[in-house]
Amino acid sequence: MDAYNQIGRDQDALTLLEKHLPNHKENQDILSWHAWLLKNTNQTEQALEVYKVMFSKDYRNDEDFTTYVRLLADSEHS
Repeated sequence: MDAYNQIGRDQDALTLLEKHLPNHKENQDILSWHAWLLKNTNQTEQALEVYKVMFSKDYRNDEDFTTYVRLLADSEHS
């Protein structure tokens, strides 16, 4: 995921991740990438839903939480 992200191919990364996501539904690192890539491909509502699920299950990550809060704020101003 990181390699695709570094070269600006977020949609390719998202496609690959979503192909394998059913096998990793509980992996918080994979879910974090999923939310991030959804955000980066302008799928804000889907990204917000993934973040919501993650943080409702005791997930803790300051960077992801900051991204989640910014997305929430931006979506309210749209």
